[in-house]
Amino acid sequence: MDYQELISLYADFQQWLDTARLGKERSLTDVAGKPVVAHPDYSTQAIKTRRAEIHDFHARLDTLAVHQWSVAQQAEFLAVRARIDQEHFRVNVTRPWARDPGFYVDRILRLTFAELPLAGEALSKLQAQLAAVPALMSEAPKNLTDVAADYADLALFNLSTADGVGHGFPYRATPPAGVIGWYEDLLVRASKQQPVLRDAIIEAKTAIENFNTWLRDHRSVMTGKAGVGRDNFNWYLKHVKLLPYTTDQIVVLGERELDRLWSVYALERHRNRNLPEIALPSSAEEYQRRIEQTDRHIRRFLVDEEIITIPEYIGDLETNVPWIVRDKGPNFWEQIQYRNPTPDHLHAVIPGHRFDAVVERQNPHPIRGQLTDGVRTEGWGVYLEEAMIHAGLLDDLEIGPRVRELIYLFGIFRAARMPVDVWLQQNEMTVSQAVDYWVERVPYLDPDVARVDAEIYLRRPPGYGLGYMTGMIQMQALLAERKRQLKDDFNLRNFHDTLMNAGRLPLALLRWEMTGLDNEIAGLWSREPLPSRHRTSNADIAWIASGGFCEPETVLPLPDLTFLVSNVCGFRETGNGFLTLLDTQGKTLDWRIVDELDSPVGMTLVGERLYVVDNNTVKVMRWPSYTLLETIALNTQVANDVAVASDGSIYVTDSAGHSVVRRLPDGTQYRVAGDYHFKNANGIQWHDDGLYVGGARLWRVDPDAESVEMVGPELLADIDGIEFESDGTLQITPVGGPLIRYRNDDDIEVISGKGVSSANHGYASVLQLALIPTGYDNTVIAIKVP
Repeated sequence: MDYQELISLYADFQQWLDTARLGKERSLTDVAGKPVVAHPDYSTQAIKTRRAEIHDFHARLDTLAVHQWSVAQQAEFLAVRARIDQEHFRVNVTRPWARDPGFYVDRILRLTFAELPLAGEALSKLQAQLAAVPALMSEAPKNLTDVAADYADLALFNLSTADGVGHGFPYRATPPAGVIGWYEDLLVRASKQQPVLRDAIIEAKTAIENFNTWLRDHRSVMTGKAGVGRDNFNWYLKHVKLLPYTTDQIVVLGERELDRLWSVYALERHRNRNLPEIALPSSAEEYQRRIEQTDRHIRRFLVDEEIITIPEYIGDLETNVPWIVRDKGPNFWEQIQYRNPTPDHLHAVIPGHRFDAVVERQNPHPIRGQLTDGVRTEGWGVYLEEAMIHAGLLDDLEIGPRVRELIYLFGIFRAARMPVDVWLQQNEMTVSQAVDYWVERVPYLDPDVARVDAEIYLRRPPGYGLGYMTGMIQMQALLAERKRQLKDDFNLRNFHDTLMNAGRLPLALLRWEMTGLDNEIAGLWSREPLPSRHRTSNADIAWIASGGFCEPETVLPLPDLTFLVSNVCGFRETGNGFLTLLDTQGKTLDWRIVDELDSPVGMTLVGERLYVVDNNTVKVMRWPSYTLLETIALNTQVANDVAVASDGSIYVTDSAGHSVVRRLPDGTQYRVAGDYHFKNANGIQWHDDGLYVGGARLWRVDPDAESVEMVGPELLADIDGIEFESDGTLQITPVGGPLIRYRNDDDIEVISGKGVSSANHGYASVLQLALIPTGYDNTVIAIKVP
């Protein structure tokens, strides 16, 4: 039953990712040619909604009894959670709509590649695409509020300058000058072939030029960092990429692979020193013959040497590098591919990417046939390059020794990407520095390919560039482990077929399935919050009260400047609980001003009525006499904290029920927000006609609409105490944690100190004291709050 819920959840998530669900026309395409909405909504409220929806997916995951499942099903759970976390990271950290002008530039380029004239539906589609451009260009400056310097420079370059590579672009003897140049190219062609498009093209081109001017005029204030930062990147590699390495380890691995490949390249060059170099082809026809020969040779080898099964549905597969004549000569990829297509044919055609993708499309599994991990995909492709050398692919080729050199050159570039990808994301290197690093270390590499590569891997979801060689390392380790386990029973074709049939899940998960070794995934079950942008400070402690407390849970400041402390003293142990009264200096006025309670936890005071949650009841007392007025039984499993609204409604958190119960003045009780899952519901506070609920996260509830929205980043988690300062600053205390003061996502202060381990704290605004009950430490700590 639970596993079927995972399948349903992932189907819902895929639909949620589909921008068509927004009811907006998908009239533009991104840099990869994938459809996107013409006018995506990236307003503050839209992003808040998206964050809340992602949280809801996580809440659904949390309800699954995943540890009762098979290993394969558990692996799928972790893969689905990682995919949701990728989107979680995108809306909270990378935020390309706010940080990267290229996010908008990408969406307006490829429509200019249309072959004219068009008719019917194709013409209508292009007209809709062109009509969408001015609105998108007008929206972009409103959203771009935190632009990174490298992103701004790359966007300005791409708007007005040919990138020198033109991957996937139509051939032009003189490449158009950037995106604006491609609109000029389309305008010239339309003027001759389809004049009806002229006005729309001119309007779109003018809007792009205006955006280019805006970007250039504001470039001086676009000083943000493009990378996500060290802590965020490590979080991403663990929780999204599911890699068993930290960024520091990846740098070491990358530099080691770079040295290794340079050494084997040097030895291979020496070995082949008396052999002729492989010449570039003289024509497109000769290049095509080389591709066809390479394809036949590889397919025959894969079958004859029992390397991998080639299913009958695998037909002809397109090559990755077209024939292009450039004024400056072939670029890096072309220098290798034109000489001999083997390296890229293995990597990108068969049995690499195109073969891999066709196999995946044949997989009917609702998760494994739909979910693709980039490290698994690129790691498989890079693994094949060197693996096939050792398997004997080149042994019977006259030019085989020189082809080995080409494969090592591919590897050198992939290895050089590993440390650079880390340094770019950790803001330890700029794009121009990355280009210089690569050009110095990679033979044949030209600055254009290096710059485009740096842009791709800086602007793609983080970690893609390092995934090539990191995935290869994981593939090699998996091969070694299976051979060690199976010994003479190991069969290479079975190994590869098993990998193909398992889908393109992260390699740590496939390793667990194929070997039974779980050391790489053991640390993945505990999902950590995103690192937060916050400052830390040491607590300025005014006083510490101790003595006769017994598991103090809540401190409630009273109007007469005394403090009431609830003492649980054994959960649900009848008659053990009590309330203690302290003065402003933490001295005891009465250790047991109220006695013989069961397990008093949350408290609040409204006028002269004191509300105390005690063993699934609310005891209402008159203050300051503490006379019991009534006892209200609650429909809760573990009642925890209490708040009272202006209309007299009583709200109580139910920690075990993951809910909030509302009791109306007429005695009616019901769950707030229906079935909303307030995971580990704990603290609660009524403020400005709204209800704030703490638990696994912090939520704000509109009591009228009963709508729920999350407040703040993941740092605000496991929340017990909730208080407000006079200026609206939110104070919260996580269970056993420090005091946190929150104004907004960029203004967070974490106050910690020796012994500061909080339960449900209180705040005395007149005295500017935060009062921290420490639970099992049996103290109350008063912290000065400036």
